[in-house]
Amino acid sequence: MSRRLVPALAAGIGIAALVAPAGAAPKPVEKSFAVNIPVPLSGATSDPLAPVACSGESLPGSEHLETVKLTGPGTLKVDVTGFIGDWDIALQDAKGKRLAEGDNASVTPTNMSTGSVVEKLVYKAKKAGEVQIIVCNFLGGATGTGKYVFTAK
Repeated sequence: MSRRLVPALAAGIGIAALVAPAGAAPKPVEKSFAVNIPVPLSGATSDPLAPVACSGESLPGSEHLETVKLTGPGTLKVDVTGFIGDWDIALQDAKGKRLAEGDNASVTPTNMSTGSVVEKLVYKAKKAGEVQIIVCNFLGGATGTGKYVFTAK
């Protein structure tokens, strides 16, 4: 190989390395899940010390828990649709610490969901770990549909 060809070849390889993509972004993790919550929390007890809605420790039958394994930093988006009345969503870590709450889309008494309201939650994860989505029936019908999408950074 000539002495002039070696530097030209090295420069060409360096340029190709700069132009080549670093790798495809991780594919988002997506899941839909049916939600069946037959017991509305509101009015189910008159005990002022009863567990709070969407706490993960509420009345039996008033919440649905969905576990999600986050693979690292990224964004978790959760939607709950198709419910009647007032439902809420929250997110907690594996130790039960509250991380985020939904947007309370249907809490106005004059605007109870007739199945068209979307309850939403967005959480920006800083690290990998297991979290639980808590869907709770505050005052409404028994069924709905949940969906989450986790997009890693």
